[in-house]
Amino acid sequence: MGVTPGENPCHGWLRYAIRFLVGKPDSLRDAPDRPGTIRHCVAQLLTYTEEKRRIDAIKFLLEKGYPRAHFLVETVLLRFGSQGRNSFRTDLAVLDRPASEVNTADVEELKQHATLVGEVKRDNEQAESAKQTQVYPALDFLHNIRAFGIYWDDIQQRLFYRTEKEGKTKTHEVPIAFLPPWGQSLGSTTLLRKNLEPPKNLLRLFKQIEDTLHAHMQDQSDRFEVMQQLLLVKLYDEHIHPGDDDEMGVQDFTDAPLSDSDVKGKVEAILKKAVAYYGKYLPKKVPERIRAGGNSLRGISALLAPIHVGGAKRDVIQGFYMYFAKGVYKWDLAQYFTPTEVVDFIVKLANPRAGDQVKDPACGSGDFLIATLHHGRAHKADLSDDVWGADHSPNAVQICVLNMVLNGDGRSNIKETDSLAAVKKELDSYTVMLCNPPFGVKIVEKRFAVLSKFDMGHAWEASAGGMEKTDRVLKSQETGLLFAELCVKQVSAGGRVGIILPNGYLGNTSAKYLAFREWLIRQARVVAVVGFPRFTFKKSGADVSASVVLLEKRDEPLRAAKESDSYPFYAGLLESVGWSVWNKRAKRIYKRNPEDGALLLNKDNEPIIDADFDRVLGDLYGSQVPTVFRWLLNKGRKKPDKNNNGGWSVRFSEVTQRADLSLDPKRWCERVARVREKIGAITHFALSEWWK
Repeated sequence: MGVTPGENPCHGWLRYAIRFLVGKPDSLRDAPDRPGTIRHCVAQLLTYTEEKRRIDAIKFLLEKGYPRAHFLVETVLLRFGSQGRNSFRTDLAVLDRPASEVNTADVEELKQHATLVGEVKRDNEQAESAKQTQVYPALDFLHNIRAFGIYWDDIQQRLFYRTEKEGKTKTHEVPIAFLPPWGQSLGSTTLLRKNLEPPKNLLRLFKQIEDTLHAHMQDQSDRFEVMQQLLLVKLYDEHIHPGDDDEMGVQDFTDAPLSDSDVKGKVEAILKKAVAYYGKYLPKKVPERIRAGGNSLRGISALLAPIHVGGAKRDVIQGFYMYFAKGVYKWDLAQYFTPTEVVDFIVKLANPRAGDQVKDPACGSGDFLIATLHHGRAHKADLSDDVWGADHSPNAVQICVLNMVLNGDGRSNIKETDSLAAVKKELDSYTVMLCNPPFGVKIVEKRFAVLSKFDMGHAWEASAGGMEKTDRVLKSQETGLLFAELCVKQVSAGGRVGIILPNGYLGNTSAKYLAFREWLIRQARVVAVVGFPRFTFKKSGADVSASVVLLEKRDEPLRAAKESDSYPFYAGLLESVGWSVWNKRAKRIYKRNPEDGALLLNKDNEPIIDADFDRVLGDLYGSQVPTVFRWLLNKGRKKPDKNNNGGWSVRFSEVTQRADLSLDPKRWCERVARVREKIGAITHFALSEWWK
């Protein structure tokens, strides 16, 4: 396969990939491998191109049963001009028989057998122009009145079909979900719940909606008000239509035989119900009348109706919500959110299941609670009535409520509460506590009434049995230490705590932190400690080294930490969290082929985040730790053999034998242990040689 003169050589390689997808070349050995093609240009494919969108479209058609042998790419449908030098092309075509049986050089024969034509664009900027100048004419050229047209970009995927009445032909536009499987006829074009697809880029989609509104609304605040109304309409519509065969209230009105006023009336009818349902949770009143006209709403429905907002990925919703809340409420949410990958990792460690009651006492934007809902759904458990959140900031509570609404149910259990002051109201009340508390030496609690309720609010002194609490209440204490104690106190015996703590709490030898570790080991068994790279939480204002600590509360506290039983616990370090940790931009980092630098893609043709959360989880699950803490594993995951040391673990007696009770993962992780072993072996050899 050659590259057209003047063409970006990367496009030549991508053309090959498309042809391989539909079965044209015989083997990968036919792929271009010269400098300037694969090894040079694949490394340059850092953003989506039109060719990659075409691969997505072809994969969709293949999944619908369209035969590989029937595909053509870059197909000429019309030649014109002097000696046919000019041509009209379509990005892809599907014939009614194998392409090898058709003379594709004969345009008339090709048009006779074409049953589908498609136009693909990299982005949505020229969508309407492409439909009018590419898709509609391409369909008109075809002989088969039942042939389909498709349009595909990063936001819209549309299906076009024709009908004939009284000698006149009309082209209709509907969501791509209605494309029938190969060999079948078009059925109903009424959107059902099962027809909806999660949006891959909710932020881009709503920016496109804003652009649509911009032609009629110059004031940005007015546009965001309408977008908020449309979002509530969509969320409410999804909420009241959970069944696969439920007919959605928000339909694609592009071709609907309705007047503009009727379209607006249908949308406002749903909005009125949505405002009544969500209104009491929102920070400001939402009008029940929409300022946008019916014609604008008709166009917007083509973007909004086919998507399932609640089915979007967590990071997709989070990115959109940060943009949305800033536009509607003038809130900059960067400091509120804990990165979704970190949150999901901690929730997987704590493993909430059906029957659990889960609380975050410093919930912020509700990330742990939302991750719990998603984790439950992934394991066929509805935890929407079993998650609880509290925060002292009214602004944080509103942010959390809106975020919960956007991600599903559970919004009614979010309360504005001073968790530290109310610590004794919910002792032993939950089975799982999850928390990323405010921490740092400058973030302190000074109220005597609050400090007196906490063991860590008192002074501790060294004794023969270790550190012991005195009756003297401190003048101040770090808030992070108090929240750690709160989590242990409010979880029931045998319950789990997953909490992010600074590494200073875990390894610093000063009396304050030694007292904390003494207290913690008395109250709970340390199941795992996993360290994050430095600056992981810099984006949210914390630039210290931190770890997640996973605990199981003891049935009865010990009299001293040294009395702890010796059991296997896990200590590990995360090497990569999937984004750059050295600046506040937190730019995404993706996995690449080590040979040529090309981005590695998953089965959905999306770049794979370069993070090793799964590596650490696999190491933990394969260790001896789950043989003791069986709640770590879900059904279907085989429990490790007690005689098999497949993953890393450390006997907890090694911790209690140390005077400093260090829990710092850098001390106990496998890498450091192996280094110590090598140093010990070298030292032993050197001493033996010296002794000789």
